[in-house]
Amino acid sequence: MKKILLVLLGVFLVGQVLSAVDFYGNARIGYWYDMQDEDITGSEARTVMHYDLFGTSRFGANFKGEAYTGKVEFSLSGAGAKLRQIWGEYDFGNLKILIGQYYTGFFDLPNQATSIISGSENLMIGYGLMYDSRHPMIKLSLENGMYIIFMEPKLIDPASAGGVDALFPKINFGCRLSMGNLMIHPTFGINMSQYNEDFADGGIDESILAYVTAVSTKYCADKFNILAQISYGQNVADYGMLTSATVSNAIWINSEVENATSMGGYFEFTYKLCPTKNIAAGFGYFSGDREDLDDPDTAWTAYLQSKINLHNHMFIVPEIGMINEAEDGMGNTEGSHTYFGLNFQADFDLSIK
Repeated sequence: MKKILLVLLGVFLVGQVLSAVDFYGNARIGYWYDMQDEDITGSEARTVMHYDLFGTSRFGANFKGEAYTGKVEFSLSGAGAKLRQIWGEYDFGNLKILIGQYYTGFFDLPNQATSIISGSENLMIGYGLMYDSRHPMIKLSLENGMYIIFMEPKLIDPASAGGVDALFPKINFGCRLSMGNLMIHPTFGINMSQYNEDFADGGIDESILAYVTAVSTKYCADKFNILAQISYGQNVADYGMLTSATVSNAIWINSEVENATSMGGYFEFTYKLCPTKNIAAGFGYFSGDREDLDDPDTAWTAYLQSKINLHNHMFIVPEIGMINEAEDGMGNTEGSHTYFGLNFQADFDLSIK
């Protein structure tokens, strides 16, 4: 905690020499009933109550100077504080350079509110959404929406043999295109690592390729919004995607690497009832396949929700839905969760100019 206070003090002092610093934060709590069927519990159906202070509750600061922006942000929960973002970006005119920890190109997030799987908003992560959170990076962005990100490579070791090297960074590049009310965002990530036969047990000499591609679209009209994504990849969990619901990592079988392929997508429709209330419905699907499976390992989710603003800085999200683990790839039914409940959020901000 002392280290965090020192960082925040530094942010405040930096803000004094910049044109503005904005402190902000929010508290997020979920109250959910999770009805688990017999395949989930292994015996009888049961109802479990979740009452969570989300790990996505946060406190941070935005600071801005001439052609320069930055952010420091921490998550706050009962387990303590954790760094979420710390970055600075300078605008050179036609080129922006960002250095620090920030989101990758896989962050076109839907609005699923429940926390029964993850302890914070599920957001269809692993059930339709390709998402790999935040990472230390160097990001180059152009005015036309194109970007390329360089990150620390993942050393993939399906044989547990050690001696894995990487000669190139993990790379993510894409382009966020805006055409009136329509946004289209294709993005692609690649990571390659190689066993070094002089250091790997058994003298393995194999390379492991992980890649992911996704195309997201968003259409905003006066009364409704549409958000959708389709995706495909190989060894996406090894790349860094959060996909624990389905098989998505490479394994070592018969002295060779067996790759996993994944595909998925989601669709969300939001209708604006009035300035303080909207209603939304979403559906997501994900599947993974590999040579050792009889059939693809699948999972899906669906939900209906309404966001209700109680105040400019406070809202609730009632939601009802299902998270279905479907089958595990060997024909075994894994069960489903039917849930309903509320997400509460209170925001605050303080600007110093």
